[in-house]
Amino acid sequence: MKSTILIKSFCCSFWLVSQIALGQILNVEKFRLDKDTSHYWLGNMNLGMSMKNQNVTVNTFNGDLNACYLSAKHAYMSFNRYKLTQINNTDLISEGYLHLRFNFFRKNRLSYEPFTQYQYDLGRGLIDRRLIGFNGRIHFVKKDVWQLNMGTGLMWEHEYWTGNIINYIDMADSLRVKNNFLKLTSHFSYRHKLSNTLTLFASAFYQARPLFLDRPRIITDFILQFRINKLLAFALDYAFAYDNKAIVKGNEILYNLNASLVIKID
Repeated sequence: MKSTILIKSFCCSFWLVSQIALGQILNVEKFRLDKDTSHYWLGNMNLGMSMKNQNVTVNTFNGDLNACYLSAKHAYMSFNRYKLTQINNTDLISEGYLHLRFNFFRKNRLSYEPFTQYQYDLGRGLIDRRLIGFNGRIHFVKKDVWQLNMGTGLMWEHEYWTGNIINYIDMADSLRVKNNFLKLTSHFSYRHKLSNTLTLFASAFYQARPLFLDRPRIITDFILQFRINKLLAFALDYAFAYDNKAIVKGNEILYNLNASLVIKID
């Protein structure tokens, strides 16, 4: 006997429906807005459920809720996600995050961004991750068809991992570890309108402890977005992450390829 139920609704995006948190770095750059309008709301919500019964029972639940409000001078952003995949009522994938970020004086060449985040990813051994930080953001170039931005700052990161620990091992317990680190965090983002229908987004992130700058956590993200019409677009997203000091074995290299249909609201 085979039964399948699929429910998916409320999908509307100002850039992309999907978001990547590879290597524990949430890529907020793909959610950046390029509007000069103030008192303006944009966002997306994506809810999904899938249940399949063959030799085994597979249940998948997922949801995204992202929003940004532009005031006359500032921007306020919230990114939220959860995903749960079960096989025979056993959790196979369980992950989610909550990220809050504020961009003060967003129209200036130099703007300021405090942020905080909570995250978990049980499939990779991340039980709990909390961070708080502050970035300075510079608009290097802003042309009609392309723009380049960079940012750098500091963050305080708390993590609780379980699994085959390969770094920062507590001699009393090699299967779990809690870390508290101060880290340098930097990024750049690039956007290029290649034609009236094709846009390229690229971003890179670098995070490292001040005494271990040669052993960073790095993520790159490349997105091609093809505009079908005023409301619809197709997006192809490839993300790659490398962590030189991964806590749990198997998390040193991660990658993700995602294709999505985007419903845009401007």
